Amino acid sequence: MKFGKKGKISAAVALLSIAAIAGHIQPTIAGTPSGAPLVDKEFESALRKFVSKRFFNRIEASPEQREKISKIMADTQEQTRPDREQLRQGVLELSSMMSNEKTNDEEIKKRVNDLRALKQKIGDQRLTAALQVRHILTAEQRQKIHNRISEFITGGMSPRKLGMMHKHLSLLSQTENTVEDADTVLAPKASGAF
Repeated sequence: MKFGKKGKISAAVALLSIAAIAGHIQPTIAGTPSGAPLVDKEFESALRKFVSKRFFNRIEASPEQREKISKIMADTQEQTRPDREQLRQGVLELSSMMSNEKTNDEEIKKRVNDLRALKQKIGDQRLTAALQVRHILTAEQRQKIHNRISEFITGGMSPRKLGMMHKHLSLLSQTENTVEDADTVLAPKASGAF
């Protein structure tokens, strides 16, 4: 597929927007010495809206669907925020434990298990939201989502699409999956499940 001049300009603007957003991610997840929250509510709301808009456009969601799904996503984000904050703080504590030679292996293992349980709790809340959204979508919309995921998993995406998908997934993983990093440090993953 070839892009005209307007398409190239639109792509450049989109890339610049993503780069601008990416520049704000590190401070959001790095934590603050002053004890301020590790999860930036305004930033994650903006990111959710950005991702939602692309999702809605891809599945051609009706205004009613957009409203219902946006509410589910916002409510889930709000409900999981305290746990996600606790998870991020726990990862920072785990990092400190790993660097402290006085911390024994059993303490580290216990902390990792606690963080995994917290991540599972968050995952369960997200699954509940995903199932609610599933019931709002039409069969055709669910098929579009299935096709997109299948393309991604099987490598059927073009390099351009894969590059854009990777950028969006990177943004999301940097804001959501801090325990994955801890798991990777402690033990290699046996599976590529998401």
